[in-house]
Amino acid sequence: MAVYRTMGNNIKTIIDFISTDDELKLLLFHNGRDALDNNPDDITVKDMVSSHIYPYPNLYTPIDEAKSFVSVYLFNGKNAGSNNIYQRDAKIYVDILCHESIWTMDDGLIRPLLLLDDLDTKIPLLDTEAIRGKVSFVSSDFIQYNTNFCGYRLIYSVTNSSRDC
Repeated sequence: MAVYRTMGNNIKTIIDFISTDDELKLLLFHNGRDALDNNPDDITVKDMVSSHIYPYPNLYTPIDEAKSFVSVYLFNGKNAGSNNIYQRDAKIYVDILCHESIWTMDDGLIRPLLLLDDLDTKIPLLDTEAIRGKVSFVSSDFIQYNTNFCGYRLIYSVTNSSRDC
């Protein structure tokens, strides 16, 4: 069954979206308190993927490197509770982590909360255009990676109910 391939495509869709969204690019790539004052056109997809956006839980960032990053990954694929073997339910996790030294922006706003808001506003909209399956918000939680990196985890449920997914 191609359910996991479809879920991989869903994660790729989210990563592509993050790496091309101007505000997300600025918040992730520029570490200064004035990140939003920069030009997003100067940041390429290559600059973003595998340095600020990961398709797995990133646990390898040096503890003293002041940066922000997002991990997008699939977890917990299971039968959606019906007799239809083609109906699966999986969770997409989006971890937003920032070094504690760059949490606050010039205007007093909190960087990981800006990222959280932007992602949580836009990811559910992807379900009708790019993601096969219904995207539903499950929860968000505070996460702490180590003494210097913390942020938030968004969890979405994606129910896929098509034979050719």
